[in-house]
Amino acid sequence: MVNYLPHGSRPLPAQVAAQALGGLDDRALATLLAARPDLAEPPPSSLAELADRAERWDSVLACFGGMDLAAQQVLQAFSLLPAPTQVEELAELLGPGVTPAQLEPVLDRLAALALVVRDGGLRVVEVGHEVAHPAGLGPPMARLTGALPAADLQSIARHVGVDRHQSKSRLETAVRGALARPGQVDALLADAPAEMVQLAAMLAAGPPSAYLPYYEPRREDNPVEWLRLRGLVMAEGWQTITMPREVAIAIRGGRIFPNLALARPPLEFRPVSLDSGASVAVEHARRLVSDVVSLVDELEQKPVALLKSGAVGIRDVRRVATLLGGAEPDAARVIELAAAARLLGRDKDLADKGRLLPASGYDDWCTGDTAARWAALAAAWLHLPHDLSLAGALDDNGKATPPLLDHPADPHAPRLRRLVLETMAEAAPGTAVTDQTLAGALEWAAPLSWIEGANDVDDLVGELVLLGLAADGALTDLGRGLLEGPAHAQDALRRLLPPASREFVLQADFTAIASAELAPEVRGELALMADLESSGAATVYRFSPASLRRAFDAGRDGAALLAFLENHATRGVPQPLAYLLGDLGRRFGQLRLRSVACYIRSEDIALLEQVSRTRALASLGLSLIAPTVLTAGAPESTVLAALRAEGYLPAIEGPDGQTLVLPPGRDRAPGTLPASGATGPHLVELAARLRKGDSEPAGRSLTLLRGLGGFDASRDDVEGPPRPKARVSKPVQVRSLLEQAVDEEWAVGIRTGGKELIVLPDAVADGWFDGENALTGGLVHLAVAQVTSARVLGQAEEDVVLFG
Repeated sequence: MVNYLPHGSRPLPAQVAAQALGGLDDRALATLLAARPDLAEPPPSSLAELADRAERWDSVLACFGGMDLAAQQVLQAFSLLPAPTQVEELAELLGPGVTPAQLEPVLDRLAALALVVRDGGLRVVEVGHEVAHPAGLGPPMARLTGALPAADLQSIARHVGVDRHQSKSRLETAVRGALARPGQVDALLADAPAEMVQLAAMLAAGPPSAYLPYYEPRREDNPVEWLRLRGLVMAEGWQTITMPREVAIAIRGGRIFPNLALARPPLEFRPVSLDSGASVAVEHARRLVSDVVSLVDELEQKPVALLKSGAVGIRDVRRVATLLGGAEPDAARVIELAAAARLLGRDKDLADKGRLLPASGYDDWCTGDTAARWAALAAAWLHLPHDLSLAGALDDNGKATPPLLDHPADPHAPRLRRLVLETMAEAAPGTAVTDQTLAGALEWAAPLSWIEGANDVDDLVGELVLLGLAADGALTDLGRGLLEGPAHAQDALRRLLPPASREFVLQADFTAIASAELAPEVRGELALMADLESSGAATVYRFSPASLRRAFDAGRDGAALLAFLENHATRGVPQPLAYLLGDLGRRFGQLRLRSVACYIRSEDIALLEQVSRTRALASLGLSLIAPTVLTAGAPESTVLAALRAEGYLPAIEGPDGQTLVLPPGRDRAPGTLPASGATGPHLVELAARLRKGDSEPAGRSLTLLRGLGGFDASRDDVEGPPRPKARVSKPVQVRSLLEQAVDEEWAVGIRTGGKELIVLPDAVADGWFDGENALTGGLVHLAVAQVTSARVLGQAEEDVVLFG
């Protein structure tokens, strides 16, 4: 029989952990830093410091949240064994049929995360022995029976067939031995009423403690009392009961985990159409690029005023959905994705709410072909630090979540996307993983990441469909390419797209129709002189005086524009468009502006006379000082806009009298396209420095550590007010910390009466502290003076306590 009582000594001495890290090569150490990026912030000065960080409670809990189910179960099992432990003992504890060979792959994964060390046995980080309820089990019976009165022990002895007439210590030993006998717990529950069996099963499944505000002791018709009198549960304080560890294991069939999962559930596959998947992928990829172009063009004309939260309001989302011809959630995700790719940004000049504008990186993005532009969007999605599906999703009140809302960073989000891609890629081309087995495999691989189960998996698969990475539940060539990197995905799309065309058709209604994708340089020149009207199977541009004026302002002349159209229009240039070009070419520059403050000149005396008498321009303060010169009291930009509004075509000239070519007048928010590519080599560099004993130079950016699969190294306390990390003990500090925890809804660890409670605080008033025990669900009502010290839990620690 395995001795599964917790060991009291430190399970992993610091020197042992440092030696184990020193035995890793540069690549293995870099992989550790990528999987646990908090270990490298700031860069440690030595392997000993790295080993110390690796054992910290908040670091291990953050790592625990990203583990697969087998690793989580094995790490919890270590809490029930002495240190060091042999793999055979671990296998025996986990239950019948478990072999050491089955545990080796799991132990290798834990060792790679610096959580387990082989040192004459298996040693685990100290956190493994601090788990409140490992495997959902309560404390061992020996810890609970010691506090029982002799009368209660005798009552239990009577029900389990033990001689009651002996000393208390012998009676405790006899009772524990009887309840540990195989089949004894089953025999006690065999004839029990259904409500007693149901309560026992609930406590055995975990958590093992329950708070019962209406518990009436000494009544055997009460389910709790029935179980207590037989030793199946024991009272801990007033109105709190706990099931001993041995009893729960017996109800679970002799296993510490009722459903041990040392291996991932197998995948099942179904056939799909390859051709259909490829065509759907191309269609969705082109549609996404087209939607982003339409969105940014719209924002260029009508910037969106952001809410105080920095998000986009629902009315603007509806306007974008109408523009794109899709549903509002899809429009919200297009906005979110365009911002993630740095194609949209906030206008920093406005201090309050700001506006959503095209970002400075959008112009560079537009110079690429469809494949390059789509790959930039796919790379942004892959590294997004939160779920794209949050945009447009309904919240608890049934309201749509606005895009660009400031979500807390999730360091596991990029890893989950890659995990989904890798799992779906296990299906051979022409097949797809069935929905049920895909959800099961993903939930096993990251059990704490799918808070709502398969629905979250469906949302993530929906994101793949939006980008063209998946179709009909199967990964497309684009998805397989993205696993190798954005450049490979770009090449995969380029192979599926028809060759870029350099030709379009001009029509008499002042439109240009391109039935295929245009080469970037042709598309850019056409977009300069015409406005995008629609896109889809064919792209339609519309010419107007305003759009052609844009080309003249950019330095083109009528002859150059006509020559471009003649070279690329397969059916020639319609006469109406040629006349419009000629007319605008003659009129452009007849009025000449020069920055003084300012004046207008023209060789056409009659034209200047007409301008000076135009009533709509009276506010400009125009004065005819010579037959060919007008002065204005308004700035150059104001005069230019007013003249254009009245239908004139002025040109700005420089000091040399030549026409001054200005860039298109477009508002741009600051920002650039995100850098792409893995940063793995930097991690290897840091690992090499540590192994040589050299510390990382001060000030080295943590962005160097964001690598190996695009893992996002964002800390969990970046969003919102920073969580205090220190434990406080002075009464004034304790009260202040508890009040802040109530306001921010932080879980706290409070120490009182020699023990620590994890509490979800409700209120601090009149010298009293109220909250809920996070582990038992019981109410906590304490005088603040009784709290000897307090600390705020880190976000990762809090998530595990609440959801793990």
